[in-house]
Amino acid sequence: MFFDHQNADGVFQDNYRHKNNYTIQLNVNGTPGVKNTAFGDRNGVLISNLQNSLDAGPEQVVCGVESSFNPPTGGVGFWDAVNMWRFTGNFNAGASVFNIWEYVSGPDVLVDDDNAVIIDPADPNSRVLAQAGPGVYVFRRQIPDELLATNPGIAYCIDADTVQITFLGTPDAFAGNDFGVCDDIADLLGDDRASSVIFNGSWEYVIDSGPVGAPAPVFIDDLDGRVETQRVQVSQPGTYTFRWRVGSEDCPDVDLVRVTFAFGSFTPNAGPDQSVCGLGTTLQANPDPSNAAYWTVSTNSPTQTGINFSGTVYNPADPLNPRIFNNNPAVTVPVAGVYEFIWNYGFSEGSVNCLVSDTVRVRFVNVAGANAGPDQVVCGFTTTLTGSPAVGGSIDGSSWSLLTAPGGATPPANLPANNQASVGVTVTTPGEYTFRYSINGTENCTNSNDVVVFFVAPPIPRAEQLGYCGLGGSLRAYDDGTTNGNNFDPATDEGTWSLVSGPGTLTIDDPNDPETTISAISAEGIYTFQWEVARTVTLPSGATATCTEAIQVEVSLWRCP
Repeated sequence: MFFDHQNADGVFQDNYRHKNNYTIQLNVNGTPGVKNTAFGDRNGVLISNLQNSLDAGPEQVVCGVESSFNPPTGGVGFWDAVNMWRFTGNFNAGASVFNIWEYVSGPDVLVDDDNAVIIDPADPNSRVLAQAGPGVYVFRRQIPDELLATNPGIAYCIDADTVQITFLGTPDAFAGNDFGVCDDIADLLGDDRASSVIFNGSWEYVIDSGPVGAPAPVFIDDLDGRVETQRVQVSQPGTYTFRWRVGSEDCPDVDLVRVTFAFGSFTPNAGPDQSVCGLGTTLQANPDPSNAAYWTVSTNSPTQTGINFSGTVYNPADPLNPRIFNNNPAVTVPVAGVYEFIWNYGFSEGSVNCLVSDTVRVRFVNVAGANAGPDQVVCGFTTTLTGSPAVGGSIDGSSWSLLTAPGGATPPANLPANNQASVGVTVTTPGEYTFRYSINGTENCTNSNDVVVFFVAPPIPRAEQLGYCGLGGSLRAYDDGTTNGNNFDPATDEGTWSLVSGPGTLTIDDPNDPETTISAISAEGIYTFQWEVARTVTLPSGATATCTEAIQVEVSLWRCP
């Protein structure tokens, strides 16, 4: 076997003519990508490979989705020939025009080669576009295989190399619009608005961007496990600046957001919730040292009209919306129910206007008005108490009770039980009694009314005939005082005798004298006389009351034998 190793166009001779029995190595010092042709015309196959001569360039990490290939311009290679074939030609003749680029792999987003666009595959420095977006792409630079099929008489050394390009995309940090909060806590809402392939964000405080001397804000935690959403807290009101950073060291982007925190030293407290019997109460809010806090009525209340406050001051901009600046005004409402009163406090920080408030709920329990009826003067010891029935909502029932009685008096008999509006009552001792009629509602609320009953012990008239002979005699309105005596009291009582019936006429000499004479009897027979006593008493109020009782007596008047 003969081979001229000093001549690139040398002649190879196979004296033995054995196919596939020879290995020939040709060292070549030249430019990467040089076209190499085989030599000689012999049986067998010779595959020549210029090892390490074709270099696609270094790996790249690129911001964006566009780059250019960057292969080197020199290099050293060598031939490694195995097997043999018939071939002729020149190693260096025009080889560089056959070096091309092709897409190998990338993000599986589009279809096949649409994932990337190589602007000029034959240009070693061609631009390339990552159409499938950010990600890792692989490209190959080689002499295409199809040249062997189109030029069967010429053998080429096929050489190839790949390059990896990582397209990071173009990060677009967006920290959100500037905003303000009426609190010492705010939520930062960052959004890089770029592919999740390169998502890598972080929040940071711009040092000394807050009020002078204010401590740096504290990052409390992220929300929903997302780094782009951070909760931050400050210790002093004012405007602070925060930086949202996305991407990587190779491909960063930042954006700023300014947050104004507004919070005051005064925290309104509307006082404890209340439940009151009736339609009025006093609100009990904490006083505002700046006199800027005011009351309003929530729309959750049964009504917003007919509510009266003490110390009402109207908002000049809205005369129909009263603002009550008194922290503890008395308030009355027109209807029962649960009302919500709001104690408001307004303040500002920069362009941020804030209103903080606290709400107190007041339950007004209105029981239907109890009415025990008019005061009474009773001639005797028994009367009927008549109250108004318990009507309306939230009513548990009604009841009577004794409030006052004359000294030494025993409780009256048959005092009415609960839920009886009208009942008879009997006492044993005359004098003034006070009874209370109550209607019981929810929340232990009771509405009551009192009635005064003055029991007057009635006179007990007695009458008898003292003399009748000779068609004359006398009448006496009391007995001997032994039993059932006449309780006639000349200081308070006034009695009157009168003829009720008889067979004739007669004359009562002194009708107002308990013991009087009768005369001028016109006929014998049985006569009926009436003794009526009117008892007048003075009530504690100064008024007087009169009770009248009467008794009749039959008298037989005959001539003397």
